[in-house]
Amino acid sequence: MTKYPFKLITSITSPNDSGTRPLSWITHIDIHHWGPPDAGLRIEGVTAHLCNPNAKDRYGNPAPVSSHLVVSAGIVYQIVDFSRIAWHAYPDNEHSIGIECNPRCSKDDFETVAQSIAYCWDLIGRIVPLQGHKDANPALGTECPGRYYPRLKELYNLALKYYRRATKTQPKPTTLPRKKGKKMLFVYLKDYSTGSHKPGSGHLYALVGSGFFCRFTGQAQANRFAEEYGNAVEVTDSMWNALADSAKSGSNSSGYRDSVDADISRIANAVVGE
Repeated sequence: MTKYPFKLITSITSPNDSGTRPLSWITHIDIHHWGPPDAGLRIEGVTAHLCNPNAKDRYGNPAPVSSHLVVSAGIVYQIVDFSRIAWHAYPDNEHSIGIECNPRCSKDDFETVAQSIAYCWDLIGRIVPLQGHKDANPALGTECPGRYYPRLKELYNLALKYYRRATKTQPKPTTLPRKKGKKMLFVYLKDYSTGSHKPGSGHLYALVGSGFFCRFTGQAQANRFAEEYGNAVEVTDSMWNALADSAKSGSNSSGYRDSVDADISRIANAVVGE
């Protein structure tokens, strides 16, 4: 399973590589296609060829090759680890990731290739640019990656969309030390989108005082209040509800409020007691 909506197959490994490398060597991704769209080659056969140490070229000469990924609509074979040097775009192999793509370049093929690029970025820990195989060695005169080549910018932008969606993390509660002398409790309900509170996603924060309960979301607002009231304390659903019910029955005129005010400082000043 991955964070991306394709079937990832890692049970097949190609022996065709030049050993290990640090991921810091990777500067870009080379996009390939596996031949003319009308050749009728299927991903299983292409993968088998890329894993064959005795493969030959059209003239019968030894020509073993490989790539890191082989991609068609909804399916991604990873046959070489990114920490190893695959044989896909000499003399560019040491510094690149190679992705072999279905040459028909259908909508679903294109989407899965974009997802596989995002997957690469995710695993190496950074975004690197794309280029076509023909850019790696112009003297070769190859047409590879065919239909993908004029759409590399579009492919990059779509991959970026998938990458940002998959790597988006929930905001973490602040770790600033609790300050003294404030009659205020700053609490949060962790990942409340999976619990009984579902107005959004991530942590739900609240400022609790005597007869005062103000809930809100957003790390920026949480950091502002933390500067005044110290580290947010995690509470359970039942404790959250008890605090809210207690505040609603309190005497403070501010009472129970559903969202943070535009003017954060005004809310802080409404708390009873210093």
